[in-house]
Amino acid sequence: GGVARNTWPSGGGSSTDADTLNGHDSSYFIPASDYSDFMPISTDNWVNTTGDTMSGALTVNGNLKANSSLYVGTKITSDNDAIYFDYGTQESLQWNNKMSEFQFSDDLKVYGSLKTNSDLYIGTDDTSDNDAIYFDTGTTESLQWNNSAAEFQLSDDLQVNGEYRYASAKGFYYQIPPCQFAADISNNYILGLNKGYLYSIDSATGIAIFAPVHLPEGATITSVRAYYYDNSNIQGFDYFFCGLYRRTPTEISVHQLSFVNSPTTRSFTSNNILQITDSTIDDNIVDKNYQYYVEVVMQQFSGNSSADVNFRGCRITYRVDKVSQ
Repeated sequence: GGVARNTWPSGGGSSTDADTLNGHDSSYFIPASDYSDFMPISTDNWVNTTGDTMSGALTVNGNLKANSSLYVGTKITSDNDAIYFDYGTQESLQWNNKMSEFQFSDDLKVYGSLKTNSDLYIGTDDTSDNDAIYFDTGTTESLQWNNSAAEFQLSDDLQVNGEYRYASAKGFYYQIPPCQFAADISNNYILGLNKGYLYSIDSATGIAIFAPVHLPEGATITSVRAYYYDNSNIQGFDYFFCGLYRRTPTEISVHQLSFVNSPTTRSFTSNNILQITDSTIDDNIVDKNYQYYVEVVMQQFSGNSSADVNFRGCRITYRVDKVSQ
């Protein structure tokens, strides 16, 4: 009835070594007495890989990777959650709940492209400072918003390869003084050099005078106006009219775009500077293929002194939505 002694190999190096666990002896394992965070099975202080909540700090010595969304902070909307960089410093990326925006504690340098699907705000809400975007580290080349002038200012030249347009069309005017006009017949008019007007020498024939018009390509002409002076107590002009015309360099005939003449009757008062205006302009978009000019025809009423009725110039108003050079 005795038990036979086991002579099967069971020492070191055998697959049934009773002194090792998974091939490791006791020196491989940490004693429970040396592990401060040792906990019994009934206590759960581990973070579950399937999802869990931590109440303390998490220190990651390596990279922190997330295959899905990574949430920072709680769901409390009154706190300003932040990610801090370099332990012990205040360098952070913080979410400001009140402003509904991210805030950097220091400069942000972007080596690649900076893209946004919505608005990008530069600077603070302080209207007394002049916020700027700087180009090339260490230089003063910048695009700056000037609060007092309410305008953007570039520190250097701006080159635009495409069209540069206004947000909405802007109005301008083109003045043509009397000295820019020439007559169709020589020596039948006098230019009052010191007074800035033209008048006819011959009251019987009158004069027709012409001046070139140079407007930006694509401009919309809105009105043509002529000014004249009448210092008589009777009808000053037998006739006075102003017209805007265009034609190509190869055309013989011309196209009249605007025409307006002075009234045949009016209340006569001495020393009047009058004006006539036409705001209905045909083909009013300026085309670079045409030449534009103004014609003024005037003949003083018989019996008037030539200097008492004279021409004082023209004014053309127009609008553009594209900035011209």
